[in-house]
Amino acid sequence: MLSLAVMFAITPVTVVNGWRWHQILARDLGLWTFALAELDLVLAATMSTGG
Repeated sequence: MLSLAVMFAITPVTVVNGWRWHQILARDLGLWTFALAELDLVLAATMSTGG
């Protein structure tokens, strides 16, 4: 959840301050957040005893 919140916070910082150097980080953080969510889903599915 922290990486998702940081990713969403980058756009308002860009609008307020005009800094553009960290917009690439938003895409990378979004990809990492997706990868972590998928890993969590796979681990939960494989370790589940209910089927």
